[in-house]
Amino acid sequence: MALILLACWPAWPYLWTRWLDGSDEPLGVMAALLLLWLGRGPQASSLNPRTARIALTAYAAFCLWTPPLVGAALAMLSLTAVACQRRHGRVRPGWLGLALLALPSLASLQFFLGYPARLAGAQCASWLLALQGYQVERQGVELAWRGRHLLVDTPCSGLATLWMMVFFAMGLAAVRNLNWIHTIRLAGVALMLAWAANVLRLTGLFFSELVLHRPELHNAIGLVACWLAAALLWAACPAERPAAEPAPAQARQSLWGLAVAVALLGFVKGSPPAPVDFPGWPQQLAGRPLHLVEEVAVPGFPGRIGRFDSDGESLVLRWVNRPTRMLHSSRDCYRARGLPYQGSERIFDADGHCFDDVSQWFWSAALGRSRGPWLAVTTTNS
Repeated sequence: MALILLACWPAWPYLWTRWLDGSDEPLGVMAALLLLWLGRGPQASSLNPRTARIALTAYAAFCLWTPPLVGAALAMLSLTAVACQRRHGRVRPGWLGLALLALPSLASLQFFLGYPARLAGAQCASWLLALQGYQVERQGVELAWRGRHLLVDTPCSGLATLWMMVFFAMGLAAVRNLNWIHTIRLAGVALMLAWAANVLRLTGLFFSELVLHRPELHNAIGLVACWLAAALLWAACPAERPAAEPAPAQARQSLWGLAVAVALLGFVKGSPPAPVDFPGWPQQLAGRPLHLVEEVAVPGFPGRIGRFDSDGESLVLRWVNRPTRMLHSSRDCYRARGLPYQGSERIFDADGHCFDDVSQWFWSAALGRSRGPWLAVTTTNS
């Protein structure tokens, strides 16, 4: 354990900061606490050097040229694999699944998959409603019926429900000592149930808000759909398997040299991002003059960030010339700084097209449907 903690030392401050800075939902802490609870009790086996060697080699091979979240994932997998091998004599897939869920990844999932999930969820809900005789049309990420619209917003993407279902599945797999085949099957069931629960939720919201005019039922519908999916997942989980006999202890080999060498990689700095050809800030926006207050330097950001004043209104402009994860939601950025967010966000491309969702912008830009460079405009009341 100490070997992994030493070798992967850059990952632990990153994880601690991301868990506590408010830029992501703190769901990963639940998975980390469950891993600590599973690891309680006496050790059943001494350290298998092969497990530690594979873990350290994988981390060393990827930590320098991948984003910090990938390095943290490898570090968590390495630490969990060693802990599980010492606890049970072998590595169990449920433990590894919990290690991945411990990462602060929900904001990244919303960035990359939020808009496609909202589109697909709205489409499936419209098909389900059509089977019941309702002529509902999907317009973007909205359901339109008789001149009224139901917006499938970011919380309705279903990704939070997906996280909870996979967390429940991995927890069951770890507690019940499921093997790889049963764990993969259970994860597949969790994915299907999470998707079905979200479509059921959207259908219920259609009836509560557009048909019955009862918007106060919004939260109750989501809870019922989630708990129903959890109950079905519990019923689908195989029975607990007896724990296998721990593997015979192998001769302990010295891994300190490898651990120290990997730890030293943490001091190696990656190459700085390539400079961008910045044309300069616009002088006005929507006919209103812009006055630059300050430029904000963010390490690694592939573009420019500036804070402006426009007729007493505070604006934050972010300019990028390629699709990037670092152009994240302003709401996440404000949360990370512990600030309340009350404002609006729009992203303009070179042809004047406007996006009000970062996930929608990313996929349009990545698929070549939107031409850069792009200017993100955040309007705040502070």
